[in-house]
Amino acid sequence: MIVQFFISIVLIAGTLLIYKQLNFLQERQLGFDKDNVIIIERAFELNEQFDAFKDELRTFSFVKSLGVSSSIPGRDQFFGAIFQVNEGSEALTTKNMVIDEDYIETLNLEMFKGRDFDRNFEDSLSLIINETAVKAFGIEDPVGATLTTPAAGDIPPVTFTIVGVIKDFNFQSLHTQITPLTLWYANNNAQYINIKMNSADFSSDLSEIEALWKKYVPDEPFKFSFLDQNLNTLYEAEQDSGMIMLIFSILAIIIASVGLFGLAAYTTIQRRKEIGVRKVMGSSVGGIISLLSRDFARLIIISFLIAVPLVYFGMSKWLEGFAYKTRLSWWIFLLAALVALTLSAIPLAIQSWKAARRNPVEALRYE
Repeated sequence: MIVQFFISIVLIAGTLLIYKQLNFLQERQLGFDKDNVIIIERAFELNEQFDAFKDELRTFSFVKSLGVSSSIPGRDQFFGAIFQVNEGSEALTTKNMVIDEDYIETLNLEMFKGRDFDRNFEDSLSLIINETAVKAFGIEDPVGATLTTPAAGDIPPVTFTIVGVIKDFNFQSLHTQITPLTLWYANNNAQYINIKMNSADFSSDLSEIEALWKKYVPDEPFKFSFLDQNLNTLYEAEQDSGMIMLIFSILAIIIASVGLFGLAAYTTIQRRKEIGVRKVMGSSVGGIISLLSRDFARLIIISFLIAVPLVYFGMSKWLEGFAYKTRLSWWIFLLAALVALTLSAIPLAIQSWKAARRNPVEALRYE
C-alpha cells in the first residue's frame, strides 16, 4: 500500500507541476504581441511582385498592419553573424533577422533607444540591436555606434551603424535565455509576411488573402500559420508528458483504491469481533470508521513523506531545462497528498461504514 500510494502521489505531483509550468509559459509576457497574427509563408515566391502584393494586401479592411521578416519568433531560423565593436576587439556571434520598416510596429515590439528602420533613410547598412546585445558588446552609447564584420578570406569587412535598440523579447523558446540579436533592414522578398489582423475571426479573411495570393502566384500553394499556434508547438513535448502523467495518475489511483478496498475488507473481517465488542460498549459509527481509517491514514502519510523529497529533486531537475520557469510550490505536494487521501477514503469509508453498521450480535455469534 505504501508503494502504491507513493507512486500515486509522485504522479499527481508531477502532473500538477507540468501543467503549472505550461500555464506559466503560456501566460508569460514575451515582449511582443502574438495574438491575431497570420503569417504568410514562402513569401519569396512573389519575386518581383512582392511590393505590389503587400500594397494591395494593406487595402483590406481586416489588415491592421503588416511587416516582413526572414524568420518568426519560436523557429530556429535566425542565422548567425560575427561582429566586432572595433578592430582588435573580441568578436561576438549574434542571432540575426532581416525585417522591414513595419515589422516592429506589427508585432508591437518596444523601442528602447533610437529609431525604427525607415525607407526614407539609407538603412541598408544599419542595424537595430536588442538590450542583451548592447550588454554583450559593452557599448555605453549604442545609437550611432558601429559594428563591423571581420574580414573572411576575399570578403572584406563590412561596417554597420546602430540606429536603434529594442527591448529584449523572447524570439526563441523559453527553454533558452535571450541572446544577442541584430535586426537587418530589407523591405522586400523576405521569407514571411506577418499580418496583424483587426479581429480574431479569420474564416472569411483567410479566403480573401488566399484569393489575392492566387492572383499574383497562381502556380504556388498558399501556406500560412498563426503566430500563437507556432509558439505553442514549442512545448508539445511538455504537453504530451503532462497528458501521459495524467493518465498514469488516474490508473495509479484506481489501482491503489482497489487495493485499499480489498485490504479494508480483509481488515474488517479480521477485526469483526473487536468491532462487535466496541459497538456493544457504546462506540458510534463515526468512532468505528475512525478506528479502521487510522492505520490506512498512516500508510498514506508515510508514502507522502517518502514521495516529497524524491518529487522535489526530480522535478527540480526537469525545470532546469527551462530558462524561464515557475516556482516549485509547496501546495503541489500538499494537493497531491490530499487528492490521493480523498480518493482513497471513498473505498475505505464504504468498507468501514458497512462494518460499523453491522449488527454486533452477528459478529460475536460468528466468533
